[in-house]
Amino acid sequence: MPSLDGRFVAVSLSEQGSEEGRLHVVDVATGKELGDVIPRVNYPTAGGSVAWNADATGFYYTRYPRGDERPPEDLNFYQQVYFHKLGMPTREDTYVIGREFPRIAEIVLETSHDGRYLLATVANGDGGEYAHYLLNPACEWTQLTQFPDQITRAEFGVDERLYLLSRRDAPRGKVLHMPMATPGLSQAQTVVEEGDAAIHTFTPAATRLYVVELLGGPHRFKCTILPAASGRRCPSSPSRQSVRCCAFRATRSCSAPAASSSLPHGIGLTHRGGAGSHGVIRHVTRRFW
Repeated sequence: MPSLDGRFVAVSLSEQGSEEGRLHVVDVATGKELGDVIPRVNYPTAGGSVAWNADATGFYYTRYPRGDERPPEDLNFYQQVYFHKLGMPTREDTYVIGREFPRIAEIVLETSHDGRYLLATVANGDGGEYAHYLLNPACEWTQLTQFPDQITRAEFGVDERLYLLSRRDAPRGKVLHMPMATPGLSQAQTVVEEGDAAIHTFTPAATRLYVVELLGGPHRFKCTILPAASGRRCPSSPSRQSVRCCAFRATRSCSAPAASSSLPHGIGLTHRGGAGSHGVIRHVTRRFW
């Protein structure tokens, strides 16, 4: 995971196929490690995650129990979040959140584009239930959603808003948004109503929301103008042939230049696909729109 300014990269490495990750930090300019090594940040039971702070002086990371913090049968469960300041011993890392999370919690961390906010997405194992927590610049946590709320995804916008994918009373999904400064699910407004297709994923940009939907098998790419950008138009759709290799098939590879040249100016796609699944559009470049 690169720092926001691109100076450092945090990498999880495991030895001899153990899959027990230790976090290392690499200086991008020199290619050398800084010497910060943090054990037990990643394991197959719940994975691991890291998110840098704004000025790259440290990062938040998930950590499994160490030593006698838990019984032996629980050492690879009970993920919690800690903060590490570069150059400091890991024993001095600061606990942030997680003691109240379930035994099988799987935590994903993300910082906002300016590094002022931290979002913790907590999965209740692999059952499709999620809770979301937001840390604001005053170091105050707000629980945004609970497991029964049926919010399955949350993303930072570039407009000081959080965007949420809700399945409550909308099995095919709808997209909500709320201000980061005063977050609250009860005040969230709908930006994309439930439609005829199931919403798979989305990416908020400066004036538009790009949505990938699943319609009877194939994926469909949709653009929605955000309320603050009324009067603008979405770019015209590219031809189906120009994107089908890159956007819709995990089993094929495509080059970035081909994808960029066939799409409207300013849109860049990153492809993600897993074994046995179709690939989907993961990210639409934000800075142009």
